Amino acid sequence: MFANCPALVLNADFQPLSYFPLSLFGWEDSVKAVVKGSHVVVAEYDQVVRSPSTTMRLPSVIALREYVRPPNRSPSRGSMSSCGPLRLPVLQRSAPPE
Repeated sequence: MFANCPALVLNADFQPLSYFPLSLFGWEDSVKAVVKGSHVVVAEYDQVVRSPSTTMRLPSVIALREYVRPPNRSPSRGSMSSCGPLRLPVLQRSAPPE
C-alpha cells in the first residue's frame, strides 16, 4: 500500500545522514520516529495513515531533532590520510651550472 513512500532522513543541520547509499526510512519507521519525537517532519506525501485516535500524512522528508556527527565524513583541516597529515618530500635545489 505505502511501499513506494520512503522518507529521506536528514541530520539536524538538514544534510543527509549518508549519500551513498542515500539515508532513507520506510514509511513505518518514519512514522514511528515522528511519533516518538526524535524526528521532525520537513515534507509530506498526500497519502494519509490512520489509527483509531490519530490521522497523519506520511512524511516524505524527516530531520533529526539533535545533530549526530556522521562517522564517514573527513575532517575539514586540510589534506589528511588515514595515516595522518600528508607529508611531501623536500626537494634539494642544486646550484645552477656556470
